[in-house]
Amino acid sequence: MPATSLLEQRLRLRGGFADAERPRVIGDLAGLDRRLARWSPDQVDIEVGAKDRGERDQQVTVEVRVPGWPPLVGHGADRDVDRALREARDDVIRQIAEEKTQRDPTRHRPRTARPQPPPPGGRGSSSG
Repeated sequence: MPATSLLEQRLRLRGGFADAERPRVIGDLAGLDRRLARWSPDQVDIEVGAKDRGERDQQVTVEVRVPGWPPLVGHGADRDVDRALREARDDVIRQIAEEKTQRDPTRHRPRTARPQPPPPGGRGSSSG
């Protein structure tokens, strides 16, 4: 029996999505679970919702909450709800990458100064 993915465990569908669409939504969010793998599934909340479903510019929101980070909220708008969902997913993935960069301990480490070679003639040389 295959393991249940993080998305299957933690995804909640809000307004605009029916439970019957769950497998398709999980497929459109593929790749997001890999980026959330550093947290245990019980620490992750993923919500997906849509406004103006079926309208010309339906809006999809993907909201991810993980401990110690601000809420990650991605937005997408398109006539095709799957395309809007993937756009919102990509927005969240970008935010995860930015947060990781901000939290990288090597990012704030002062650079070590490279030793400078001695001046020509060296120290203590007598010229003249």
